[in-house]
Amino acid sequence: MLIGISLITLIMMHASPADPASIRYGLNPEVSGSARAQFRELYNLDKPVRTQFVLWLKRIVKLDFGNSFIDDVPVIRKIGERLPATLLLGIISMLVIYLIAIPLGVSSAVRPNTLYDKIMTVVVFVGYATPTFWFALLLIMFFGIHLGWFPISGMRPWYVEYYSFFDSFKDLMWRLVLPVAATSLVSLAGISRYMRSSMLEALHQDYIRTARAKGLRDTRVVYKHALKNALLPIVTIASMIIPSLIGGSFIIETIFAWPGMGRLGYEAIMNYDYPVVMGVGVIATFLTLLGLILADIMYAVVDPRIRYE
Repeated sequence: MLIGISLITLIMMHASPADPASIRYGLNPEVSGSARAQFRELYNLDKPVRTQFVLWLKRIVKLDFGNSFIDDVPVIRKIGERLPATLLLGIISMLVIYLIAIPLGVSSAVRPNTLYDKIMTVVVFVGYATPTFWFALLLIMFFGIHLGWFPISGMRPWYVEYYSFFDSFKDLMWRLVLPVAATSLVSLAGISRYMRSSMLEALHQDYIRTARAKGLRDTRVVYKHALKNALLPIVTIASMIIPSLIGGSFIIETIFAWPGMGRLGYEAIMNYDYPVVMGVGVIATFLTLLGLILADIMYAVVDPRIRYE
């Protein structure tokens, strides 16, 4: 998977009409044609795509992504500086999604076809149909510009060095509100619907009728017996959310000027910075595959029937 996505990324970058040498030097008349040719030779841009790919694979084995075309900084260093911000945004978004979506789905399932259930259904479907970038712009306009409640860009202010640890942490959490809200909307809506459907199916099983016939309290029946079995499909769906969070970070981090890996990848694409684009693609793919593996492990934890002996 890593090799295939890397090859597709390299082919797409070479299919673009721009030339990295032209982007690097622009219209500077002091840079001669021979200097541009030397630049292409230095970064193997004069070789066929398959040759470039093989050379790139040889470097990847040593975790050498090369240097950026723009500033000659090692790609692995640039990604290392941006990756924590992306992981922070993604992990908090996942927590928010599950902490809100699961109670919403359960509360709708235990009261099916009531006014509350119908209202939640409408609200959730509106959220599911809302484009992420449009919702992010609405949040910026209303809560950031009109009301002035939250910062609209950046991860920390320039004067953060004058903050205490507590003030710095509080400022970071405050700046996370809008990006996390924009990132979580669609996935939250989808998970809550899946949770409702799964919970409804679990509540109609024979073991639930047996538990209620024994006189167990309704809360115990719902949250101990039905919920655990209803969570099985939700754990599987986590493997679908992780790629969307990583891919969506390109849009969200660009809109909110969040200094993460997604914004780094967007800037690299705009500048035709092949090494950075390839490095970001490999790291994003690795995180996605890691998320899929963790989802499989969690599935085995939740469902003892599929654990390996």
